[in-house]
Amino acid sequence: MEYNNPHQMGGQQEFYSYLNSICNFLNFGFAFHKRLANQNRKFAVRGWGRVHDRQTHHDADKLICFEKILCDKLGWCPTYDYAKLSEVNSIKINSMESFKQHHVIWKQHEKSIVPTLNKAIHEARTVDIEIYQFLICLLDKVQKEIMRIDMICGSLEFAGWNTHDVSVKSKWLHEQEEKGEITHDVNANIG
Repeated sequence: MEYNNPHQMGGQQEFYSYLNSICNFLNFGFAFHKRLANQNRKFAVRGWGRVHDRQTHHDADKLICFEKILCDKLGWCPTYDYAKLSEVNSIKINSMESFKQHHVIWKQHEKSIVPTLNKAIHEARTVDIEIYQFLICLLDKVQKEIMRIDMICGSLEFAGWNTHDVSVKSKWLHEQEEKGEITHDVNANIG
């Protein structure tokens, strides 16, 4: 069986395109989650604000780590689409409906990178094991976050998205965060 390295096959540009998309996802994720954290706090749902703060830090840390790996292993640096970052300014939470909708936007954001991660993981197997392992861990984190968003929404839906339930669950999230119980996998438990 022949060893097929994307760098030797002309697939290099496509592979770097995947890597660039992943870096842009993490860079956008930092601003996206920071905006959601502040919008939730402004709407007095501080527990959700703390969860999004954690995701802000996670995306920033992952991006810094990934850039270092890519520079060290491939001698390559991503190119960022800073114009896209302005999209986060349109996200506003000022009603129960917009609070509810922010979960849909959050899930769409996370799901958007899954196909690219899968393609990059497939290619990375023949390029570098550290890049491959990083991408697998990132995909695992994204999939767990999608699952947790569904669980949170299911719990809120069960209670009819009422303000008392949201307030109580926000308090639980805030307390879990204060105790260090919530990890980068968004393992929050509200129901």
